[in-house]
Amino acid sequence: MLNYCLRHWNANRDKLEDFFEKTDAIYERTSGDDLDGFIKNVLKIIFGSSPDEKPIEWNFKDVFVISTGGYTGTVFFVFARKNITLPTDFVIGHMYYGSCSVCDSLEHIRMTSDKEERVRMMMILAKELVSSIVKPYNHGWMYDKDFDVVEDIKNRDGAPEAYVKELFTDKTT
Repeated sequence: MLNYCLRHWNANRDKLEDFFEKTDAIYERTSGDDLDGFIKNVLKIIFGSSPDEKPIEWNFKDVFVISTGGYTGTVFFVFARKNITLPTDFVIGHMYYGSCSVCDSLEHIRMTSDKEERVRMMMILAKELVSSIVKPYNHGWMYDKDFDVVEDIKNRDGAPEAYVKELFTDKTT
C-alpha cells in the first residue's frame, strides 16, 4: 500500500465501516463492469477527507472505471487531482471480478446473509481496492515519497494485518 493511501485508510476506515453498516450497501451487479458504485464510494470516503496538513483535492466527479468485459476480468479505475495538469496528477488501481460467488468477492459478499459478516468482508475488499492504487510515473524528477509503497500494513491494534484469505471463510455455519 502507498504511504499516502495507508495514512488515509487509517484516518477514514471507521467512516467507511459506518457507511457500510448504515447503508447496508450491497452492490448488485447487472454486468461484469458495474462496480462503479462500490469503487467510487470507497474512494470518496477514504480520500474525501485528509489527515494531511496540505491535503490533495481529488476529482471524484470524474473517476474513470474501465472493465476488461465479460464474465470474469479486471476493472481498472483512474482518478486525478482537481485541476490536473501533469500525468503525475493521476493514480490508478484495479479490482478483479468473476461470474459467481466463488470467484467474485463482491458477489460472495452479496450472498452472505449475516450483516456483520458482510460489513467485515466489504472492509477487507475495500482495503484491497485501496491497496491496489499506484501512481504511474513516480520516479526520477517526478518522485514523491508519499506515493512509495509501504510493506508494513498494521491493523488498528498495531499487529500485522491478515489479508484476503479470511474473506472466503464462512463464519455463519
